Formats: sequence, C-alpha cells, structure tokens
Amino acid sequence: MIGAAVSPFTGRLADRIGGRNMMTVGFLIAAAVFILFGSAPGYPILLAAAFISGVPYGMAYQGTNMYISAEVATNRRGIITGVKQSGVMFGVFLAGLLLPRGVSTIGYRPTMFTVTALALAGAVVVRVVLPADPSRPAGTRRSRTPLPPAIRWLASYAALMGAAIGSQSAFLALYLEEDLGYSRAGAGLIIGLTGLVAVGARITLGRLTQAVASYAPALILIAAGSMVSFIVIRLASEVGAWLVFATPVIAGFTTSSWNAPVMLASMRLVPPEDTGRSAGLVML
Repeated sequence: MIGAAVSPFTGRLADRIGGRNMMTVGFLIAAAVFILFGSAPGYPILLAAAFISGVPYGMAYQGTNMYISAEVATNRRGIITGVKQSGVMFGVFLAGLLLPRGVSTIGYRPTMFTVTALALAGAVVVRVVLPADPSRPAGTRRSRTPLPPAIRWLASYAALMGAAIGSQSAFLALYLEEDLGYSRAGAGLIIGLTGLVAVGARITLGRLTQAVASYAPALILIAAGSMVSFIVIRLASEVGAWLVFATPVIAGFTTSSWNAPVMLASMRLVPPEDTGRSAGLVML
C-alpha cells in the first residue's frame, strides 16, 4: 500500500536521478528497513519499519523500468522485464522458505541483519555491474509533458487486476482450508505452486509480448483468463476440491503475471525519461 501511495513521487524522482541511482537508493533504504526490523525494541518500531518498507518496493519498479527503457532495445525488453518482474515472486518464495528457518536456528535479529547485508550487496552490485545512465547535457531542463491517455488506461487496468490479485492473496488460503477442507500445509502448497508458476509465466509473457504491435489483445486475454481462474476456484466447492489444483497454472499465467506485459506497455508508450512517472502511475 505504501509503495503504491508514494509511486507518483518516486516515479518523478527516477526521471530526475536515473534508473541506476534509483535502484541504488532503493537497496540502501531496504537495508535501513532491515536494520530497523532487527533492532526494534518493540511493536511501534516494527510498524514504522513495515510502512517504510513500501518505499523501496515502489522504487524498484521505476528504477528498473527506466534503466531498461534507456539501455535495452525494444525487441529485447520482454525477457529482461519478465525476469525482473518474476524476481518479486521468487523473492517471496525464498523468503517464505528461508526466513522462518533462519529465525528458528540463529534467531530473529541475526536473520534480519543477514538480510541487511544482502540488501547492501545488491547496492554494490548495481554500482559495479551496471553502466551509468545516459547523461543529459549540463544545464538543460526538459519540459515535463503530460503522460499520454493510454497510460491512464493501463493504470485503470492495473487497478482492476490489482483488486483481483489482492482478493486472491487475502482469501484463497482461508477458502482452501475453511471451505474446501484442505490442511494448512495443503493450502500452502497450492499458494506456493501459484507463485512458482508465476515466476516462469512472467518471463514467458514478457518474451511473447515484447514485439507485439498492440498490447490490448494480450491484456484482454489475461483478464479473461483471470475470470476463468476465479470461476474454477468458485466451482471447486460444487464440483470437488481437487479442481483448485488447476488454479496455479491458470492464475500463474493471468492474475499473478499481468504486470509483465503492462510494464512493457508502459515503457513503450513514453520516452525513456518519462518511464519513471508512467510506472508510478500504473503502480498507484
């Protein structure tokens, strides 16, 4: 929520400082957040850290979009965008797999400080591996033009799909356990499989849509597939609980992966210097 709320501001910041700098700042803020998590003496500091954690989450999309738009040819952006979008799902999967194990072995605070080191390492990698953004001529200021109407249509699409994935994330596990009779482990397995499918699906959709003439047909198909996913979930209570095992495949390629082609579209519709703003509006 916080990441989305600050997206318009961080989008303008990305346009000003460049994609690589934006990613670096995002990693540094993330490291500060993990330090707060690890050193928090009580709940209020944890709550504050949770709010701040949304900021680097929002910055990541805008920084990476701007860098890809400036450095990568249009016909090669699909796989790269799909990989970076799938990193979100893969990161959630790794966090769910490793963080509880770390807490149970070395303890909560050492685990948080270990993750802090990983965030700092990410900042170093960005500075060392990625070339600097193309520099603008000194003393020049570009007049800021309004974003094209198509970006607002994309933002509306993102709002509807975001509501869909939000309801799925919030209630699917409860539905599986309380209505369909799955064990907690069984419900977790279906949720986890959906995330794993989405990792590959975001890469695949990015590859398939990187060179399309129009993104509208692809987005319509993804929205229709999302409707099918929810129909399958609902029918499971009538037909049989086994039916929800189709959900990871259908939802993984639709409800959980729509943002890869949407981000590609948001980059194509504006010049590189406006990709931060466009990503910010779509995220919001």
